[in-house]
Amino acid sequence: MPELQRRVLFRTEYTGRTLRDHLGLPRPVNRYTQTPRERGELATAAS
Repeated sequence: MPELQRRVLFRTEYTGRTLRDHLGLPRPVNRYTQTPRERGELATAAS
């Protein structure tokens, strides 16, 4: 067994599938899949 694993300083299993999941970070909002209203942009009518 490698030394860091023996000392429990190196993980071999993680709680999430990604580093973001493992650290508990929220996923950023995808601006390309939201409507302008969901992004909080004001819809203006073209004159």
